[in-house]
Formats: sequence, C-alpha cells, structure tokens
Amino acid sequence: MGGRWEQLERAVDRRRACFELAVALLGLTAVVAVAPLGSPYFEWVSLGCCVAVVGYITYGLALISGAAEHWHLIPPRADNEGCRFIAALLFAGLILIIVMKLLVTLPFEISAWS
Repeated sequence: MGGRWEQLERAVDRRRACFELAVALLGLTAVVAVAPLGSPYFEWVSLGCCVAVVGYITYGLALISGAAEHWHLIPPRADNEGCRFIAALLFAGLILIIVMKLLVTLPFEISAWS
C-alpha cells in the first residue's frame, strides 16, 4: 500500500509542477505580449502578476505540505554546491542584462521615474 501512495504523491507533485510552469509562462506572456515594457498597462499587468505570485506563495506555504522544501525556501544543510549554483545563475542573469542593455536600442526612451 505504501508504494501506491508514493505514486499518487509523485503524480500530484508532477501535476502541481506543470501547473506552476503553465502559470509562470502565462504570466510572462501577459507581461511581454499583452503589455510590453513602455505600454500604458505594463505597470498594472506586472502588479497583477506580482500579487498573484505572492498570493500563490502564501497559499502554498499555508496549505501545501512540503512546499517550502519543494521551492527551496529552506536552505539545505551544508550544501555549498547549491549556493554556488545560485550565485552562478545570478551572475549569468546580470551578464545577460548588461549585454542586452549595451546591444539593444529601443525606439523610445524608458525612464523609471516618468
């Protein structure tokens, strides 16, 4: 009987992971395709996505067992390899942003304060 419950839990975890991926892609599509940077609705769509993410995180931490471990919100014990991986991802993202900033010119000026 234990094996059957483990299979059911894995299936639920897979479905939840697919749901989370689909929602992330949907939110990204909404921000990029529906309200791209510089459009008048960008701030509202981005705010809506942020509120939805915070809401799902709150729901997940309160009601989904093991969500904190699954989302890696609890640091693993003595996992220097994981910390280096996260640092590498951070720097790779920063390098990508810097390269895009230098190479891509927009047809309009974007100001964070306007």
